[in-house]
Amino acid sequence: MNESILLYDVYDDNKNVLNSQVIFDNIIGFEIPSNCYFDKNETILKEHILKLKTSDDDINIYFDKYDEKSYDKKLNEIKRKYNITEEFTNYRGQKIIEYEDELGINVFAYDGINMIVVNSKCSKYSNEYYVLYYIAFSFDSDCNDNYNNSYYQKNSYCILKNAKHLYDKYKVNIIKHNPSETLRVLNNESFCNYLSDNSNYDNELNNYYVLKDKVFNDIVNKITNYIDEEYDDPSLMDFMEE
Repeated sequence: MNESILLYDVYDDNKNVLNSQVIFDNIIGFEIPSNCYFDKNETILKEHILKLKTSDDDINIYFDKYDEKSYDKKLNEIKRKYNITEEFTNYRGQKIIEYEDELGINVFAYDGINMIVVNSKCSKYSNEYYVLYYIAFSFDSDCNDNYNNSYYQKNSYCILKNAKHLYDKYKVNIIKHNPSETLRVLNNESFCNYLSDNSNYDNELNNYYVLKDKVFNDIVNKITNYIDEEYDDPSLMDFMEE
């Protein structure tokens, strides 16, 4: 297998970068914040170990195929060694386990076929914490060269843009719900309160990343020049395919 990574930027209608998408080996896809880049020295494609860096945080990613027996064995091993801080099934049917170890907070997601673990040294309910869930929830193993899953995209982006604000203001942990549907309900409630003069309208609620009825490639552009922003690393250019 010739492992490779393709990286795309996703733009809104005003050509603002919303996020980036990763395609691994032309099949596996997931989304990352636009300010992330791969650490060449610590990314091992053949072992499905990826290291992302930002200006504030390092994020470790590992994924592999698991059957139910292997998953149960891994889950029991984790529970013997670590304290489970979250355990639930998310809106798209992934089994989610969160635990802390010496490397920080780990989000372990399993969809019945594929397992992904995302880790960083972050604080619970911080922006960086919700980035872990954003990546894990976006994981898709049937991309065929193109990450084109509007259901995952709008929900994952909702986590990226709104999760910390919703927890800080409303004590709603959006990862436990359908993200875009929860945001829609809260938006309606906030607007009704605004109209009845009970409170200010909460203009922090933001889910404008909903795909229009367009050809997907109209809004997803492949990065052709990897050296264009402060977060880009020219030493990683051999990861890219033109």
